[in-house]
Amino acid sequence: MRGVPLTARDDDLVAAAGRLAVHSPALADALGALWSEGVAAPAHTGPPRWLHGDLHPGNLIVHDGGLAAIVDFGDTTAGDPAYDLGAAWIVFDEAGRDAFRAVLADAHDDAAWVRARAWAAAMAIILLTRSDDRPEYAALGAEIAAETLGDR
Repeated sequence: MRGVPLTARDDDLVAAAGRLAVHSPALADALGALWSEGVAAPAHTGPPRWLHGDLHPGNLIVHDGGLAAIVDFGDTTAGDPAYDLGAAWIVFDEAGRDAFRAVLADAHDDAAWVRARAWAAAMAIILLTRSDDRPEYAALGAEIAAETLGDR
């Protein structure tokens, strides 16, 4: 399910946004709009790229203010690099995201970043709707939602 075209996950994400709408209709609409923008963006046409498949703060080890390691390669796959580029909104604030995107500016087109933001919005929706027993995941979902929506 990671790195596939967004259209392959559209039904699942629309249903998840519907579950979110029960509690937060405005947030569901806004995140759903980001997802729809990603679905409408041109699809990845290059060769599949290796993906970590689960880049979030729990899988990143920071030491002395810098990235020291990435762990948990259980979801490694190949596909659209936009999936891992979603980390721009999942991991970083605006300043960090700007630096991250600047480093990768020549490697990815605008459509990849639209799809990446859609994947981040999807992660927010998933965490907000499936974290009843894990409040820290719901909090992460709220942070991701704020980053993806604040970057519009």
